[in-house]
Amino acid sequence: MPKKKMIQSKKQKSISIGFSCYNESKYVIKNIKKLLPLLKKIKKYEIIVIDDDSTEMEIKNLKKFCKKNKIKYIKHEINLGFFKSFVTGLLNSKYEYFKLFAGDDATNINHIKLIFNEFYKQDILIPFNKQFEVDGKPFFRKISSIIYTKIINLMSGLNLKYYNGLPVFNKKKALMNLADTSGYGWQAELIVNCIYSGCSFKEIYTKNKEIKFQYHSVKLKNIPSVFFSIIRVLFKRLSPGRRKVLNLE
Repeated sequence: MPKKKMIQSKKQKSISIGFSCYNESKYVIKNIKKLLPLLKKIKKYEIIVIDDDSTEMEIKNLKKFCKKNKIKYIKHEINLGFFKSFVTGLLNSKYEYFKLFAGDDATNINHIKLIFNEFYKQDILIPFNKQFEVDGKPFFRKISSIIYTKIINLMSGLNLKYYNGLPVFNKKKALMNLADTSGYGWQAELIVNCIYSGCSFKEIYTKNKEIKFQYHSVKLKNIPSVFFSIIRVLFKRLSPGRRKVLNLE
């Protein structure tokens, strides 16, 4: 029994934190500064900034900050998108667990503490919030997110509260279950793939944001990729191996 406690303690103090950045250096720097006091309480941690081909001025400020704080800085030579930033961070991380933050993410700091206290107890820790509590998000986007979650649950046979909250992943298991798309649906596919493969998971309520996001309207080019993600989730659910994991037989 004492040996088991020792293993859990070691896991709790070992995490890689990624920040994607595309012309969002001021938000990234601000949020890293908020996280540093929390991370310093963790024995083993690293911060990785993945710059998705920002402008020269953004790069200059960000590289200077990273160098000063001994933060790993990785730059994409062309803009590859959010999913590729996640994969870059995952591949270049050295600890057992990995969490990516969006460039302008500002999850309430008290709820980040909850995430850091919980992530080592399962393979995936899935944050969620109530859509109507999210500041600055257009009404149509909130409704779209609610409908999207219901559709993925219907297709997958799961009952999760949110799929686009950037969970904490066991690195090895995330790499084994990467999504088949780099489009908007990649997070849902990754979560579903991991759960179908038998990964343990827990959902955690992270309530609200501390700043207003710069939300953009839904882009038409994202619709086909979302549609195909939904279809892939359905076909994966229907495969014999997945049905056994979900106890559908």
